Amino acid sequence: MKTFWAIIFTCISFSSPADSTWLEGETFHPSTNTEVIWEATNDLPNGLWVYKVIPEAFSAAVVSNAMRIGNFTMKNYSKTSESIFQDKHLLYFFDWNNASNHVRRFLYIAPTLGAMQYSSGRDYNARVEAVPTADEAQKMAEDVLFQLGIDRELYYHPLTGYDETSIQFKYDRQTHQLIQPGTTNVTLRGVAFARRIDGVRESRGWCFMIHFRSHGEIEDFSLYWRNLLPLVSHPTLTPSQIVKAIKDGQAMLPPQFDDVAGIADAKAFTVTKITPRYFNGTGKEQMDFLKPYAELEMRADFATNSATFFLTCPILSTNAITANK
Repeated sequence: MKTFWAIIFTCISFSSPADSTWLEGETFHPSTNTEVIWEATNDLPNGLWVYKVIPEAFSAAVVSNAMRIGNFTMKNYSKTSESIFQDKHLLYFFDWNNASNHVRRFLYIAPTLGAMQYSSGRDYNARVEAVPTADEAQKMAEDVLFQLGIDRELYYHPLTGYDETSIQFKYDRQTHQLIQPGTTNVTLRGVAFARRIDGVRESRGWCFMIHFRSHGEIEDFSLYWRNLLPLVSHPTLTPSQIVKAIKDGQAMLPPQFDDVAGIADAKAFTVTKITPRYFNGTGKEQMDFLKPYAELEMRADFATNSATFFLTCPILSTNAITANK
């Protein structure tokens, strides 16, 4: 009789690592006569794991800590049919503001997805003062991550650019004009972190984001951290194999910031950089496996100019090494 893990391995083998249909975007079909050149100089890992997504990502202690962070008790537990998380084991807590007749604070815990979302319900009339510095916010964010059961070895250094600011102007009573430039003040200090899986980032830009307001009080936070179990390891493709995959139509053209109309008319395509990532979707949907892929920075060369765009492509060969069970 087959063991549980043998059955799992059989199931995952039905989908070839070279299959790109699970990646987002449209299939990229370069012309048969168009040259694809490899100029990327960064190295890839020799091999990467496919991970099985395991439910129940949060321990009872982590759930308790999340409730304490949001100042919730079991009296705040409720049911809801309106949630961005499709998790039949969803935990939902809220504190009702009787004065305004609106939900004041809420906490979603989706244990099957490994996701949390908390909001304190901002008081926009509150005075802004003593907002933490960037260094202070980082330390407080790491403390919250520790309480949520996340090891600091499993995430990258904080990502910036998530602060919220306001601009104050002085008023010239003689000219009845605002005096430029104004003073920019931070109203919320945001900190985000990306997950590290075998030294490779997930497809989401961040796995955890938190904002602090005056005096370091938590405004909100979101966590996306699936529970993973290593299942099978594959060698990564060589540059020549990746070039062949692009020519064979196995790469995908994901949504781009820039207009990519006319890319197909390029005289040649050049791979200028390759970055391995793990595809995690939005973090809000059910997934059976987390698989690595390659993010390719490309240059499309035309007769008189060139353009930069991005492709995604499978990164694993069909050879496999199963995990020790």
